[in-house]
Amino acid sequence: MKSTRILLAALALLVALPAAQGQNADKQENSGQQENKAQQAASEKETGTPLKILVVISEFAGSKKISSLPYALYTVSRQPFRSGDYPALEHMRYDVHVPVTDAGYPVKQGVSSQFHYETIGTDIDYGAYDRGENTYQLAFQINRRFSTWNPGASENSSSSAGPALFPNFQDSFLLVMRNGQTLEGASAVDPVTGHVLKVDVTLTVLK
Repeated sequence: MKSTRILLAALALLVALPAAQGQNADKQENSGQQENKAQQAASEKETGTPLKILVVISEFAGSKKISSLPYALYTVSRQPFRSGDYPALEHMRYDVHVPVTDAGYPVKQGVSSQFHYETIGTDIDYGAYDRGENTYQLAFQINRRFSTWNPGASENSSSSAGPALFPNFQDSFLLVMRNGQTLEGASAVDPVTGHVLKVDVTLTVLK
């Protein structure tokens, strides 16, 4: 009798074992699917949103616009920028080395004189961060070195134009923007010429 009971218990265990294994396999499969979905969602979140950032640096003499330099920057938004975080910035550089006489005038072709090179151009460090609700926080560090360049000026001429000056504008700022919005990021007055330098930013979401 006892052997019969043992035999029946063994048979019941064998019948239940495949069902238990099937349930465990289903649980593992569901767990794997959930994990894959979570990884996919995290990957999509890390990918961010493709953005086009148009930075325009303009110089004004009173109400007259003297120059306007546009820079188109393409990037992808990162995770939300939190207070205390150091922004991970991308970089754009456009510099020109120009020959200038030691007296500060343009070098004339065919005229021998002592000269050196000055660097003029624009350096932009930038980053974009997702704030949710279709808003983005943009971080900028801009260094603009330009000149009061007058090709007709010469230390040997009677022109009243003096030697070139090389103003240097630097600023760091943050903007919170939406798609299609244009904001002024910075404005400064040249202490010598009185000209006004303005930085305008336009944001375009590309998807």
